[in-house]
Amino acid sequence: MKKIAIFVEGQTEQIFFHRLLIEIAGKNRIQINNYKLSGGSDASPRVRSFVGRYENSEAEVFVSIFDSGADNRVASDVRDNYDSLVKSGYGLIFGVRDVFPQFSLVDIPKLRTGLMFRIKTKPVEPVFILGVMEIEAWFIAEHSHFGRLDSRLTDHVVRGALGVDPKTFDLRNLPGPADSLHIVYSKVGRAYRKRKNQVEDTVERLDYAEMYLNFHQKFEDADVLFTKLQEYLS
Repeated sequence: MKKIAIFVEGQTEQIFFHRLLIEIAGKNRIQINNYKLSGGSDASPRVRSFVGRYENSEAEVFVSIFDSGADNRVASDVRDNYDSLVKSGYGLIFGVRDVFPQFSLVDIPKLRTGLMFRIKTKPVEPVFILGVMEIEAWFIAEHSHFGRLDSRLTDHVVRGALGVDPKTFDLRNLPGPADSLHIVYSKVGRAYRKRKNQVEDTVERLDYAEMYLNFHQKFEDADVLFTKLQEYLS
């Protein structure tokens, strides 16, 4: 069985990657366990709490998604769990975090270098995926979801709310994508404040085939993510 570990910075990314992996790997091939990591200090280890699973008795791919609870814990959680994951047969390890609000676009090279500090790379080299500036930029880029969320969110309304056209604008330059998503949703009385039900509403309506086929050109990190998954799962 192939095994994938994904460390994410929070609930939004855990919900999104859970659904993304099901769509990419196929509902009949995959099992996913979700965990929350908390606590941790020099005197006590991090606590792992089980929060749910997508189960399939005939799964060929096993995925563990760990919510690190903070963007600055993702790399250290990858580092601290690396040996046990490799020993357990995990062949692909991801770390996922946003760039905003701690860093700006110009800081990304420094951020990427910092994420690899003291990270083992053999026999498995962990891959860090950045949401530039936040993973919500991917949600906005999959602009067809707006109409599925509410028919009143027409292209005209979305462009007016964002101030840019998500079909053509380089959304990596949108400083606060989550706030922008909230502004768009607010046009029809909805909200996006990263609450679980709000994230699930959005994630449920994304077109994953569109993201898998066309995000390679839009986001460098999506290209890395989808290429690594394709190589490992093929």
